[in-house]
Amino acid sequence: MGKQIRVREAVKEALPLLLTTGFHTISSALHPLVFKGEVDYWPDFCQEVRAAMNGHRWSNSVIKYTLATRDLDQNKVFVGDEAGVQGRFQEAIGQTLGKVFEAQGLDIQFADFKRLPNLGNRVPDFIMKTSTNELKLVGELKVPWVSDHRIKKALASSPFRRKSHFRVLIAQTLKYMKDLGCMYGFLSNYEEIIFLRQRHNGTTWVVDCSPVILASSVSTTGLSSSMVTVRECFLYIATLARQEGQVNNQVPSLSWVVSH
Repeated sequence: MGKQIRVREAVKEALPLLLTTGFHTISSALHPLVFKGEVDYWPDFCQEVRAAMNGHRWSNSVIKYTLATRDLDQNKVFVGDEAGVQGRFQEAIGQTLGKVFEAQGLDIQFADFKRLPNLGNRVPDFIMKTSTNELKLVGELKVPWVSDHRIKKALASSPFRRKSHFRVLIAQTLKYMKDLGCMYGFLSNYEEIIFLRQRHNGTTWVVDCSPVILASSVSTTGLSSSMVTVRECFLYIATLARQEGQVNNQVPSLSWVVSH
């Protein structure tokens, strides 16, 4: 007997497991860049997401179907490079959330960077845009099996010190965010994801960094719960980003992201 999965259920689920083998790319895909600006943790990020999810008026639309014996979204494709991981990311997040956004009446969608004509030589892996092609968010994706790409590991060792590996990890995304005027962005290796926000604190432009959200996370209910899923976080960020216009970060480039 099949089961209908509605909007709220779809965003509460963990992402499908990424299938890999011992044969895959081995080199780091990080650019030789480092972020020089101010960065700190995003206060109460998970609590904000949970409060937003609890406050949503959820559509009753059916997003997908499952069989009693198996989940039809379960991955069956093995990946060994970044292009493969990007495909699984778009399937697990872009496709599902595209249906969620539509059902919730939210005018925002995932897209390839070439869908917008005026990005110049900037090539983020992912963007989110409106139906009128307003750019709202940029994102970068790396493969999870390369040690340099592990986000939680980088956050575990004095991540905000001046020459930390974490500053190298986030530099490319933050450069795109500044250059393209996006308040919000993300960095992921599919298994882990962080969300980034640039904002003016009254004195200068700073960056807020969410906790690492795991692909395996399953939503738990309750106002005090801090367990949120990747899809819940994206729905929250999409709602915020949709309301924001282009930001004008005037910090000199050499004080934001530089080569190292």
